[in-house]
Amino acid sequence: EAQVTLRLPPWQEGEEEVVIIGTLDQVRREHGQLICWDVKTGKRLEGYDMLHAHALQIAAYQCGASVLLGQPVNGGGVIRTADYLKRTKGPVHWEAPWSLKHAWAMLDSVRRKVSEVRSGQVYVGPSEACRWCIGLSQCLPKLEELSLAKVKAA
Repeated sequence: EAQVTLRLPPWQEGEEEVVIIGTLDQVRREHGQLICWDVKTGKRLEGYDMLHAHALQIAAYQCGASVLLGQPVNGGGVIRTADYLKRTKGPVHWEAPWSLKHAWAMLDSVRRKVSEVRSGQVYVGPSEACRWCIGLSQCLPKLEELSLAKVKAA
């Protein structure tokens, strides 16, 4: 494990940079290429769904590891620990289908979303993330406020 800090340029001129801090689980050399693996202990999602649910996190780790190590980390993926004991469910290692170039491009959506949040453009609504959020008491009143503002404007 290693802490990594990734600094991304702002989405728009005049904004602050976007800083992502995380902990890399593993970087391995496989077939001559560096691959960043993120260990996931959850059991709810199967490997393919887990890989895509954490795609932006894996992309950020892949880019961050490249900066930290000073060499390209050309792949990434998840290690789904639940499958170590139950191999009938699927493979343990789920490799991402994107390259390092794609990972950097994927992080543009993070830069854009951070810009929107910083400028007060917050769009709320129920999603899968609500399962883990402790801010539901803040989110629902904001949703109601936005909804009422739209009705009054119409």
